[in-house]
Amino acid sequence: MVTQLPSDFSQAVTAARYEVLKYLRGRKLLVFLLLTGLILALLTAAPYLLGTDLPSDPRDFMVLYLSFGSVLVIIAATLFSADSLASEFDHRTGFLIFPQPMKREALFAGKFMASFAVSALMISIFYLVVYIISLAVTGEILSEAYTSLGIALLYVLAATGFGFMLSAFMGRSTTAAILVFATLLLVFPIIDSVLMFASIDPWFSITQAGETMFYVVTGQAGDVVPMPGFGDIFYAEVNTSAAVLAAWAAVTSVIAMLKFKSREL
Repeated sequence: MVTQLPSDFSQAVTAARYEVLKYLRGRKLLVFLLLTGLILALLTAAPYLLGTDLPSDPRDFMVLYLSFGSVLVIIAATLFSADSLASEFDHRTGFLIFPQPMKREALFAGKFMASFAVSALMISIFYLVVYIISLAVTGEILSEAYTSLGIALLYVLAATGFGFMLSAFMGRSTTAAILVFATLLLVFPIIDSVLMFASIDPWFSITQAGETMFYVVTGQAGDVVPMPGFGDIFYAEVNTSAAVLAAWAAVTSVIAMLKFKSREL
């Protein structure tokens, strides 16, 4: 009797399910939710503590709340993507998984789907809460806030791919997490600033494109502001940013998958 092995898609879905269960049983989801709740609480309470009110204008309101949006995307990528592949080698769980009749491509796809889905859900919850507060305070939701969510989810996809790429090359989960967080939060933004100081538009940068999720609500997306003696400040255009983020997601994911497939324990 010949036993038919599950299809690659079926195996990927199974891997994704177990990966999600791992997040549910761990502390990462709780940490992210608590951090998001703390940021929302501080942003909501700060104006009243300072003797003012929350902005009644929908645009000013979104500018206040979404100023932390890109940071949350980076934190999500760090928590849910950075150690996804490195952990198989760091914790030696690969010795149990790799000998099984499951292709590494299927395992990679399952892990990627789970990491992206969880990160996207967390960011979507943040936006949903902001939308609800905006309705309660201003009576409406800024139309550009929906575009911001779309860019944010693309940024999540690109950051997930970038996190998996670094994770595929790292031997330690902690090292991978630190590198993903530092690169997205500090290194790339510094490079962007240096290029703008030289009046070079860093439209191709993952962080420059990702920041469009904020600048679309400020109304600055696509603008160029001359700074005499200090170069120019470039605000990426929405369609360009969407294409750049999609390209980052595709390229980094392919590199990550190829490295994960060929890597030895």
